[in-house]
Amino acid sequence: MRFLGTTPDSSAVTPMLISLCHQISYNLMLPFEEIPDEMVPLTAHLKELLLNATKEQPLLMFLDSVDQLTGATDVNKVLWLPTRLPPHVKIVVSCVYEENDPAISQDCITLRKIIENDDNFLEVKSLGYDLAMDVIKRWMVDGHRDLNNYQMRMVSNALGRCSLPIFVKLVFAEICRWKSYSRPQDTHLASNVMDSIMMLFEKIEKQHGRLLVSHALAYITASKSGLSESELEDLISLDDKVLDDVYQYHLPPVRRIPPLLWTRIRNDLPNYLSEREADGVSVLNWYHRQFKEAAKKRYFTNQNLSQYFHSSIADYFLGIWGGGTPKPFRFTEIQRHRFNLKEKEGEADRKVPLQPLVFHAKDGTVSRYNLRKFGELPFHLVRARRFAGLYEHVLFNYQWLHAKMCSCPLQAVLSDFEDACNNVHDREASREMMLVADALRLGGAILSVYPDMLASQLVGRLLPERAANANVRALLELCDEEGPRDCALLPTYHCLHTPGGPLKYSLEGHQFAVFGFRLTADLRYIVSVSNKFVTWDLSTSDLTRETNPRIEGIMQGLQLSPDNKYASAHSSNNQTVAINLMTSEYVVVENPHPEYDIVGTQLSNSRLVIYSQAGSVLFDLRGQELERWDNTTGHQVLAMDFVSESEHSTIYRTSDDPNRMRLASVLEGRVLEPLEFFSALVTEMPGRGRVFTCQGDDDLGVAVLSRGRQRYSQLELLENRQPLLQLQLEDNGAYLLGTFMQGFQIWDLRTTVTDSKRRPCTSLLLPHGIRNVSSRPMRSNSCVLSLEKDYAIAGVRKSLYVWSLQTCKLMKVLDAHFGRIIHTTSLTVGTWNSVITSSLDRTVKVWNINNIFEQVYHIDRHEMQVDSISLSQRRDIAVTVARSCVGIWHLKLGKLLNRLADSPLGAIVTHAEVTTDGSYIVNTESGNILIWNVTTGEVLFRTEEKNVKQLTLFDKDTKFLSVCKTGSIGDSRCVVTARTIPSGEQLYQIEYPIRLLRSVVVTSDNVHLVLPGNEALKDTLFVHNAKTGALINKMVLKYSNYKDFHQIVVMPNKPSQVALIDSDKGNLLDVRTRRFLRSVPRWNGSVTRDGRHGLFAPARGGLEVIELRHGTSVRTLIPRVAQGVFSVITRFTKTDRYVLYYHSGSKTLRVFRMNDGKMVANYRVPAELTAINSSDDGKSIVLGTVDGCLTCLTVADPKVAEMAGYVTRLPSRSEESWTAAEEAAKQVIHFADPVTADED
Repeated sequence: MRFLGTTPDSSAVTPMLISLCHQISYNLMLPFEEIPDEMVPLTAHLKELLLNATKEQPLLMFLDSVDQLTGATDVNKVLWLPTRLPPHVKIVVSCVYEENDPAISQDCITLRKIIENDDNFLEVKSLGYDLAMDVIKRWMVDGHRDLNNYQMRMVSNALGRCSLPIFVKLVFAEICRWKSYSRPQDTHLASNVMDSIMMLFEKIEKQHGRLLVSHALAYITASKSGLSESELEDLISLDDKVLDDVYQYHLPPVRRIPPLLWTRIRNDLPNYLSEREADGVSVLNWYHRQFKEAAKKRYFTNQNLSQYFHSSIADYFLGIWGGGTPKPFRFTEIQRHRFNLKEKEGEADRKVPLQPLVFHAKDGTVSRYNLRKFGELPFHLVRARRFAGLYEHVLFNYQWLHAKMCSCPLQAVLSDFEDACNNVHDREASREMMLVADALRLGGAILSVYPDMLASQLVGRLLPERAANANVRALLELCDEEGPRDCALLPTYHCLHTPGGPLKYSLEGHQFAVFGFRLTADLRYIVSVSNKFVTWDLSTSDLTRETNPRIEGIMQGLQLSPDNKYASAHSSNNQTVAINLMTSEYVVVENPHPEYDIVGTQLSNSRLVIYSQAGSVLFDLRGQELERWDNTTGHQVLAMDFVSESEHSTIYRTSDDPNRMRLASVLEGRVLEPLEFFSALVTEMPGRGRVFTCQGDDDLGVAVLSRGRQRYSQLELLENRQPLLQLQLEDNGAYLLGTFMQGFQIWDLRTTVTDSKRRPCTSLLLPHGIRNVSSRPMRSNSCVLSLEKDYAIAGVRKSLYVWSLQTCKLMKVLDAHFGRIIHTTSLTVGTWNSVITSSLDRTVKVWNINNIFEQVYHIDRHEMQVDSISLSQRRDIAVTVARSCVGIWHLKLGKLLNRLADSPLGAIVTHAEVTTDGSYIVNTESGNILIWNVTTGEVLFRTEEKNVKQLTLFDKDTKFLSVCKTGSIGDSRCVVTARTIPSGEQLYQIEYPIRLLRSVVVTSDNVHLVLPGNEALKDTLFVHNAKTGALINKMVLKYSNYKDFHQIVVMPNKPSQVALIDSDKGNLLDVRTRRFLRSVPRWNGSVTRDGRHGLFAPARGGLEVIELRHGTSVRTLIPRVAQGVFSVITRFTKTDRYVLYYHSGSKTLRVFRMNDGKMVANYRVPAELTAINSSDDGKSIVLGTVDGCLTCLTVADPKVAEMAGYVTRLPSRSEESWTAAEEAAKQVIHFADPVTADED
């Protein structure tokens, strides 16, 4: 039995479940060691323990007031309850329910959803007079009390007016104070709960002092989640009004409240103040909410009093008077006269603690966070109307936001902003708060896992809003100043979506493409599916539930049951998963027709249907097969709609013409006459009374049909002039939307038309060259309508297209995803006017249509991924390869200055390098080698050279090598050509035989050209003169333990040495003397400029710095922890100050300081990394990603003094610097006209 919420361990879900598991294990003599500490395994363990109940030893559990639980990982507190109990187990649960208050009744509503049998619920109402009197008499017997006749009549009259359980308890507590000789005027009872509580407060005030009692109880009432006894004593000790009242007749040596005073008050409030857990601390709070309401009514009589108590608590949690800081006070006139004091004022240390955000251990590590401060301070600053302090210490304070992000869920941080916005009436301040809150929401998927990236997320998103918003500017300055202590990588410029525009949320939690999502019936949650089921809360963007059934393949065909309790999907490996969305319990059903692929699934509240070309199979939701229906038509099954065993429909393809289809329906167990239709069909939901179909290829009109008891009858014909790929209904059947190749058509079904006239349609055309395609029969791109039906929005390819329904003109094109949009749906209810999209880029995005025309701070990007990056720091430019063009970027501005392509249509770019001075670019494009003038954007040299595999600049970037592969299998050859820059004059050409193509290198002194080849079936290094191309020598590779190598590394400190890197070692050779020097085990090829150190980074995890002379490890940067087999990228920055480590599994870039091995940054890359480079001065790291973006990150190492000033001088940190940098760039680089992503 547990009375929840009455003790600290019974107030939170996890400790309560641990306690239950301990008691059950003790009773059943099972070990305690197996009891987990985390919520999900703990719930599973409890369910396993219940299986041990027997007839001889049944298990009964009583859980009172589950609504009092806190700290649940789910939105609701009851989802851990088992929905099906094993034999000999009974669980009795109580929770509050008020018919007219859905918020209070939320837990009871959830219980009714997960427990289907209504007979399991019993509503507890008033006790009634007879039962209440019986309870009183029994309590009196147990307490050895008795009443005289008059007193008993008083009790009887009171219970006749009210018999609520809490009132009965208050009555009993009052009559226990009565004596048999008590006067009638002293034996008064109230007639309701509120008056009884007021009487109780009045008696305690008379006994212990009105001021002391009223302030003590007011502090408890004002608190957000209760106060600990030490906090309450500290608050009273800081309250000079109380202390002046207590110390009227003597001066205390320490100006604090005597602890005994509060103890006496608490003893006179037996069981009305309960201890519970809040923020990891045992706190006092009111046992029943009516006590809190009574205290508010009594002690918060006006706004000034309320603000006084809230302000006092805010001061306490701010730590203003903590840590020995004396607080001033004024002596009362009585004190001055009684003790002959000349001073009017004094000051005293109240012995209250400091309130840091973080508590540190002796070694400087974080021991714990001040959760009490995080929970209480914002609440009281808002209610004390101290908004300036709220902005300074909480909402726009980096240290606060970071500490709270590290210790609390994202929603706890966002709730501070929401609470402030609801109470602040300053429009500009509200806008600034929402900018920060929305920035946190947009970065929520990353920040929930990597809170140390708070500064980089805020800077990357809010830089465009810096100039116009003072509070945002102050926050960003703190991010630049304090953020590098947590993550030293700061965006050099705006590089992430800025809040306030169309994008409301980006929901990231899938590792694979999101092939389906559905909205729940209450439109509060999104259920999405890839290799796992993920549920998102639309109101907060929180990931509320994630279930991985651990089956192979990607799931698709997501279905929700009508009651939203269950979901189903089938995988590419023909397995079907049915999952309980409330409890995450799931079953995996194997393909009932193994010889055929699954076409789809259908789901009702209690049944699952899996259908394929062989037919349909009916299951219950536990995976038990119930019935089979074979496909005897011989036609291909395209889709199915299942309501029940007596009502279902199937769509077949009936001929070789892919657009000829048939709808076969069963209604009330009777087979309806088949309906032949053409290309597209949609059924009105949920009644299925109307069907909309295409007539045929001769008449493209859309027929509206009514489903009868025997057949479908035509109601009307809609105008249509285009072959349709898809039909869908919008706004509960008020609008019909059709998809055709060049655009979309919309029919308003609310209007009336004459019998002889077809209902007209509105046509919306896509831009030239953009087409809708059919992804499967009757499925194509979707079009949705806005809340006011004034705009239509469609997701085609990677973009959102917005049309005005008044003018039918295309109004805007939004660059929405960097992968193809798979699914689009609308969310238009109440104040929500949104569109939701999912994509191959693994994200689900929510778009606010109300902001669709708001200013969007454009982020330049390529249409295709960035394949390589070459830098010129002298001109602050980066040159990127993006398959279709060469991009020239400004490293400090983040602008894509120009796109270079010699053949604008169909260009295929594979390599590009920029000279150190930034004057010329050498690239390969569509079988040609080109040299460009960066300033003018003109081609200076062009020559045909096919199958180029490598471009390398050498000799101070005055020459370059091109490496081409020729020949056939078994007779492969490599051709190396050297040319000058910028004339392109050919210096020499070398052809040599190869077995495998490997990179060629030029030694660090630009003397030797090393070509890895194969001669006489032996791997050989051909060493040529890099200036003339003359052959110097050949070196046959035959050293001990020789293996195929994949990389040649030039040793920077030894001009004639190179290293051949194979799978488990590096092998040093001197190409001038043709000697093998030594092998360095575990070396991956990265080397410092002095040639002393290298890196070892196995694909399974770990990173070490090794000394190259002896091959020993000198420092372990990442321990060898198994992380799965992923690709990793490791390198030193060009100054050797840092080591970079990118892990493709976690998508994180970690930066380690070489001199002490400390990790200075752990940066989660927004999209998969495809290219990386670092600047010559080591201050910047440049990333290219699969979404076509180029991101420059500044390494703002707090241990490097110059970096703080460097960050503040970046052009993005001030408008003047930005304008100056932009003008300077225009003087030396040709700026091309802006190009949209679709034109890239």
